[in-house]
Amino acid sequence: MTLPLWGQLQKSQDDDESIEQAIAKLVQTHTIDPTSHLGTNESLSSHKHENVIDHPAGSIVGDKLSFNLYQEYMADLGSHNWVADYGSYNLNNATTVAVYMNAQSYFMGYCITNHLGSYYYPDDDLMYQFQLSLNGHQSSDGTLYISWSEDEATNATRMSIEKSGTSFYWRLYKNGTVVAQYNLGVGNYWKKYIRIYFDSVNETIRLFIGTTEAVSYTTPDWKDWIFSDINVEISRSTNTNLYFRIYAWKMLYSRDTDL
Repeated sequence: MTLPLWGQLQKSQDDDESIEQAIAKLVQTHTIDPTSHLGTNESLSSHKHENVIDHPAGSIVGDKLSFNLYQEYMADLGSHNWVADYGSYNLNNATTVAVYMNAQSYFMGYCITNHLGSYYYPDDDLMYQFQLSLNGHQSSDGTLYISWSEDEATNATRMSIEKSGTSFYWRLYKNGTVVAQYNLGVGNYWKKYIRIYFDSVNETIRLFIGTTEAVSYTTPDWKDWIFSDINVEISRSTNTNLYFRIYAWKMLYSRDTDL
């Protein structure tokens, strides 16, 4: 006599669903329940509320974190060593508000960052965070470059925020060619929070305007745009109101902050 498998037996005399089918249904219901294991002292709840959640090193990508190990807030004249080669800048409060500069007829200066550049930079993420104000798009007169570059703001390989005609752009240049850009769409007294994030895992440079990723560029040469200097150059021939201001974006920021 052949004995039936237990899982193939009917659940009850008045229900022809097999025991195996009934168990599969209960497991599926449990699987799709968003509250599973979230009760007091249950596994996911306990994991969520641990003081230290020990994930494998490198398993959480940088853009899921509120801040990174390597980052520049572009704040504090002393720590970032802003230098004016020509012209002058204004400083509100170096320790809390950061550096801002207003254009004269010509200004050129630079800032030394707190990290190594290009070839010497480690295989790790980098994030620049700051609040940027721009004005001067109304007239095509004047130039403005805020460039991560070697020595000069207009070097052939650079990452820059720059004025072109009556528009402001974020651009990546490689040997004189624009390989990625984003039109900032500047209006009168444009002011936004900006993040420039170097994603080392995906070899991608990402520009965030406020909380939105505006553009990204993926390349194995991502370190070519990491420099130890930020170079600035502004010029104008008329009385056009042309300026930029940079303020620190503090570490304890809200991810949903926009202006």
